Amino acid sequence: MLRRRWLPVVFAIVASGPVEGEEPASLADAVGTGEAHVALRYRIEHVDQGGFADQANASTLRVRLNYQTSVWRRWRAFGEFDYVGELFVNDFNAGGGTTPDRAHYPLVADPEGADLNQLYADYAAGSWRLR
Repeated sequence: MLRRRWLPVVFAIVASGPVEGEEPASLADAVGTGEAHVALRYRIEHVDQGGFADQANASTLRVRLNYQTSVWRRWRAFGEFDYVGELFVNDFNAGGGTTPDRAHYPLVADPEGADLNQLYADYAAGSWRLR
């Protein structure tokens, strides 16, 4: 039985690039004048679950990086990359077989790793958009 579970979000930082102005003259200019964002999410979680000898303590940091080009000839591209890493304590089972040496801990589904979260291009003309 799950007795206690808490999950405070400690902080989030977002930084952004330049503000969009007039349309760039070339594709290279559209890429060079796009907007970059960085967001950090620190997470700490404690799980005391019946059936497990040990309590789980997880401390993770997600770094999210994204970039959006400026609009050029009605086209724009966007990409987003995530990385989750363990910080300070890693006394938890991340699930999915990613931490087999920690099966004696309760599950905290926040496995370490990196992935491409989003990647797309869109085209806008008038009141409609193709993405």
